[in-house]
Amino acid sequence: MIDKFFKNGLLDLILTESRLELRRIVFFSGLAGLSGAFIIVLVNQGAGMVAENESPVLEFFAFLLCVAFYSFFTKTINRENVISIQGMMYRFRLNIINLVLKSDLNLFNSVTKSEILAAISRDAQIVSQSVVILVSLIQSCTMLFFSLIYLAILSPVACAMTVIMGAIAFMFFTKNAKVAHAELRKSFEEENITFEYFGNLLNGFQELKMSSTKSRSFIEDLIFSAKKSRGLREHSLISISNHFVYVQIIFYLVVGMLVFVVPVLSSDFSSVVVKVATTSLFMVGSFQGVIQSLPSISQADISARQLLRLRSKLEDTWVPPPAATTNFANQIQNLTLENIAYHYADQEAFKGFNFGPANISFDAGKVYFIRGKNGSGKTTLVRVLLGLYEPSEGRILVDGIPIPQPTNASYRDLFSVVFSDFYLFKKLYGLVQAKIDQAQELIVMLRLEDKVSVLNAEFDTVSLSTGQRKRLALMVALLEDRPFVVLDEWAADQDPEFRKYFYEKLIPYIKGLGKTVIAITHDDKYYDVADEVITVQQGKLI
Repeated sequence: MIDKFFKNGLLDLILTESRLELRRIVFFSGLAGLSGAFIIVLVNQGAGMVAENESPVLEFFAFLLCVAFYSFFTKTINRENVISIQGMMYRFRLNIINLVLKSDLNLFNSVTKSEILAAISRDAQIVSQSVVILVSLIQSCTMLFFSLIYLAILSPVACAMTVIMGAIAFMFFTKNAKVAHAELRKSFEEENITFEYFGNLLNGFQELKMSSTKSRSFIEDLIFSAKKSRGLREHSLISISNHFVYVQIIFYLVVGMLVFVVPVLSSDFSSVVVKVATTSLFMVGSFQGVIQSLPSISQADISARQLLRLRSKLEDTWVPPPAATTNFANQIQNLTLENIAYHYADQEAFKGFNFGPANISFDAGKVYFIRGKNGSGKTTLVRVLLGLYEPSEGRILVDGIPIPQPTNASYRDLFSVVFSDFYLFKKLYGLVQAKIDQAQELIVMLRLEDKVSVLNAEFDTVSLSTGQRKRLALMVALLEDRPFVVLDEWAADQDPEFRKYFYEKLIPYIKGLGKTVIAITHDDKYYDVADEVITVQQGKLI
């Protein structure tokens, strides 16, 4: 029964992460269920002795012992499994994050950011919370199993009737639950779309505020998605809940048949009717516990499938980089792209566009400007250069040494980058204290001394204009002290005065540090600052 509900879902997730957790859950939950079954037996035995005016002293102490065992096993399993499952989900989240960090930019062609966020937040939380319910489910199943054995000892006819009616109730529930389960899965998929709308709301907040018609249209789509998800989930959960009523009715009918019908079929049933009725009532409670746990387990099953599917996608897109065997010299002399080409064959947005083949060499200590129209291939060139894209053809050489593909961290650590869609972290990650101590000097050079300062290895504020935050990103890039500084449309958000200062003062300063500057720019007014201007046109170098 458990395998039927957890197949390829919750059970698979627990099994793939740790078989020990599952064994511990089953073992202690089974002991708790067995203790509960013995409690039923002792209650019946004691009641029978009282009815015959006998003193059930031994049974009483045995009853207390079983209650103590039940309490101990239940507390143990709750504590152990909460710790183990939380640890499992902690490791799983870190594994997902690690796979994301190891992937290249093509990852987001097959996996959306909202899908990743939903998985490591909502789905992981649902799975971790399902453990208590899973323990209860196993306890109830164990108690049902041993109660059936006890019932068979009391009356084979009563046991057979209970099994048959229970099987009917179970098949009735599972048949109808399949439809509800499918709706629940659809609601999760729709909820991922809703999460994406929430992300768009936050990212496009200013644009929505500036257009009431756009805002109304966007909110209509968001509300439609949220309502659809809510409706699917409500309908599925209500459907499952309604089935509880039918199942409960079936089991109340079982109790009634045991009391009113079985005596007709079995002449010696009257002597055990009270014990059978008591046992069956306990079993009804256990069976209700099983049925009532299934909606939550069903949600956990879907969430587990989402997590496993996400991990599978990440593992499929990740190609292990070669071992870092190259030790780059302190001063790189030359970086060369030899017959480099990149194809967007599997991406509809770039279908038909190919970059290269291209040959270009970047010499140490020089300034290179890359120019070209939008969509010409400038960003593709830079992403291949940085190792964010693995070239479809050709090779990259550093001082004549070919770089294995996909590139590893030792190659990417040659570059400090400020992307056009940069993100500025408030904390200065990855910098030693000696470099952090130089931050204030650069802040003054970037004319931000009255806007921001560095305290305890982090900026006291990043609530600045885009241009000012870009200056801080440049400052971080310089503190990283790497041979190549790559800037993507850096000056586009600067005012004219600081733009001139950037080209005429900052770039010569960076060059004077011995850095190689590679900048995408449309500012033809300052092209004379560069040692070489590279023109990209329709994926070709001109």
